[in-house]
Amino acid sequence: MGTTEEVIQVAFANASPSVPPVDIYVNGAIKEPGFAYGAQSGGSVNPYFTLIKLPEDVWTLDVKPAGSSQKLISIAPNFVAENRYTVVVYDTVPSQKVLVLQDDNSTPASNTARLRFVNLVPNIGQALSLTLNDSAITSSIAFATASAYIDVPAGSYILNAKTTTGLQMRTNTAGGMPIALRTKRTYTLLGRGLAGVPETDPRVFTITPITNN
Repeated sequence: MGTTEEVIQVAFANASPSVPPVDIYVNGAIKEPGFAYGAQSGGSVNPYFTLIKLPEDVWTLDVKPAGSSQKLISIAPNFVAENRYTVVVYDTVPSQKVLVLQDDNSTPASNTARLRFVNLVPNIGQALSLTLNDSAITSSIAFATASAYIDVPAGSYILNAKTTTGLQMRTNTAGGMPIALRTKRTYTLLGRGLAGVPETDPRVFTITPITNN
């Protein structure tokens, strides 16, 4: 009798603003070499790696400084076969961590986009709410936490994230960052970077969209 392999799909992102480029390994095999801050795996069509293991093996995930054998982070993620995940490196040295998010594989209805917001801004000290056209569409999301998925009409919006005291992402566009949410697409929106640094600093508080389907 043959052995059924376990298959998952995983997308990676680096939202740790003070960590030099890293190498990401799954089950001892490198998947993202020299993965710099702000990077995400794949492209706009498919960000996922397809990963396979035997049932008796345990999933392992290691993050190392690029080109080094030293382990910055080592976890055994509870991946479940036939699911999709987004794995994000976040926080600042020496507290860097990995957040494992299970993704929604279903397709939104026609003329609808699905999104969730993840707060990975380490130095704000407050929860963040995601806004579209200056209207909050999530509750206050604590650091290292993701919102539930939210369905919204597909279309063009001004995107921002704000605290209850009014601190918000700084952009060159008044009120936030333009984004086009396409019909039947699902997005993970990563709030990343640092509050209080100059807008010219590449680590400035911003939002990165990942298209999950």
